[in-house]
Amino acid sequence: VIIQTFSPGHYAVRAASHHDYKEFYEKEIAMRRLMHLPPFANLINISFSGREEADVIGAVKDYLKNLSTVYKRYPDAFYKVNARAADIKRVDNIYRYMIIISLKSDSKNDIIDEIVQLFKQSDYNGIMLGFDKE
Repeated sequence: VIIQTFSPGHYAVRAASHHDYKEFYEKEIAMRRLMHLPPFANLINISFSGREEADVIGAVKDYLKNLSTVYKRYPDAFYKVNARAADIKRVDNIYRYMIIISLKSDSKNDIIDEIVQLFKQSDYNGIMLGFDKE
């Protein structure tokens, strides 16, 4: 097996090259705990895309405003809410933005259901929405 990487010192590459699953697991699980990633958190990714960047940004801002009502009811359930442009912001003249919501892993399903309902009720003219829960 040949591995080509810009980060040969990264723990994942080192562990893979030594077939050391235990080293990889220990470092990965510690990083996931620290960064509030699964399995220590529930992640929800809501994507927004459209031809007019201002409209996409407006939809993101409106969704965040609506999401704040859920946050106010369950502030202790949230680790973080991050709105940003996608890594590749524009593809085929379509602008792409996202909101990533990190919830504590013991969050009640009611909270997730409310976030899903907000998504289902959202209707932004000319904006395509996507929803992914991990």
